[in-house]
Amino acid sequence: TYGMIYKVGADGLFTRIAGAFSNGNFSDGRPALQTAFQPYSLAIDRDGALLVLESNGRVRRIGTDGIVRGVAGGGAAAPAEGLPASSVTLPGLEDIAVDTDGTIYITDTFAGRVLRLKPGAAALETWFTDPALQGVNGLSLDANGALYVNNEMQNKLFRIDISPDGSAGKLTELTLSTP
Repeated sequence: TYGMIYKVGADGLFTRIAGAFSNGNFSDGRPALQTAFQPYSLAIDRDGALLVLESNGRVRRIGTDGIVRGVAGGGAAAPAEGLPASSVTLPGLEDIAVDTDGTIYITDTFAGRVLRLKPGAAALETWFTDPALQGVNGLSLDANGALYVNNEMQNKLFRIDISPDGSAGKLTELTLSTP
């Protein structure tokens, strides 16, 4: 159902882990089962918390304690380098991925960029931008230090290498096996 987040157990059964059935409250600091969500993309961080990228441009974290906390978005300011992540509005966000060190990567479809929020940082930063990423909407990290970016609008798949210091390496377009 709309706004609910479920997990599928090893036994194949669905269990609701977040989202309120009716009259949900969008406030942070509440139990996930009493909070309304607009889930769009999900990721698990290194601590086992669930990160929820919502269609309203917010990123919220459901801790292992079941409490919801805001991570980014939900404010009114236009995104700009150095602004607190919680003070900005983030339209056009499509997907989220979390690296093993806790770094959060988020695609910004309209701007053709990948945003990054480092562990402990208060502000989002533009990690990588390129005109080829205009229309990005999918992310995946591999174990070898690369971020894979899907561009649905252009039917292209890219790899961005992640340097040991966390900076973005080169952008490589990958060859798809089917159109």
